[in-house]
Amino acid sequence: MREYFFAWQRKIGCVTLAMACVLTGMWVRSFYYCDVFYVGSTCGSFQLRSTDGGFNLNRLEQQMGLKFQWETSGVRPLTGMFGDFNTVDYDGVTIFLTFLSAYLILIPRTRAA
Repeated sequence: MREYFFAWQRKIGCVTLAMACVLTGMWVRSFYYCDVFYVGSTCGSFQLRSTDGGFNLNRLEQQMGLKFQWETSGVRPLTGMFGDFNTVDYDGVTIFLTFLSAYLILIPRTRAA
């Protein structure tokens, strides 16, 4: 059984499955809470907002320096409050990662002749 995971495809498949599980948790949480992550770096400051089943990434005008900040509100905002045009839905990303991981884990291993 140990040799089953020697192929790089199966290792990448396990990583994408873990990413799909994390995104599924964030997807469910976004229906009940509004989370905002602020990340400051040397190339600029960014805001990742997660609410109403989707997330979006915005670049901020102000510089934060090198820091990470997380804010959450216990009550989610009204539907459509953050309905920006650049919102990515969690369901599409999660389904894609799940199918990709299933393909990478279950494909038959080819041996070089």
